[in-house]
Amino acid sequence: MESEAHMDLKEIAVEDLKSRGFTEEEIEKEYTLQAHDIRIDVVAISDERSVAIECGKINGDRSEKKKRKEILREEFGSFKHYSFLKTSKTRSQSGKKSRLIDRDLSEEEKYERTSTSIYDEDAKKIQIIKIENGLDNAQEAIEHILDKNEALKEKVEELEGQKEELQEKLEENQ
Repeated sequence: MESEAHMDLKEIAVEDLKSRGFTEEEIEKEYTLQAHDIRIDVVAISDERSVAIECGKINGDRSEKKKRKEILREEFGSFKHYSFLKTSKTRSQSGKKSRLIDRDLSEEEKYERTSTSIYDEDAKKIQIIKIENGLDNAQEAIEHILDKNEALKEKVEELEGQKEELQEKLEENQ
């Protein structure tokens, strides 16, 4: 039987796909890829692009999971894995089932809701970036961070150049 958290996560995937421009007619839950006999939680197929999304836990050992991801990327061009994480409180303390990470939560709430197995603050940040951007693994999250960091450095250099120009103009006018 499908858990409530898994159903909620599929709904989040559907809403995310809609926000990315897919229509309801282009989105399908519980899609079966006949050629490989693989059931996929959510897919979106349009004339321009297609996306396969797995929600929650992906069954199988490491090599089976890797093979599945490769097949889905090959067949759909894009594969995303939306994972759910338990709250930092135990179920008995909170009285609630597993919670999903919501992209609209504050940073504090995201930290609070990340897995209790993540103690290191940098690892928590990577986990949040991974979730927010639909990335498949920590390496992709780190690359995303490095790309953003590089873009920020370029912007700082640009702004410093503008600052110098403005200071020169100010000195000329005085």
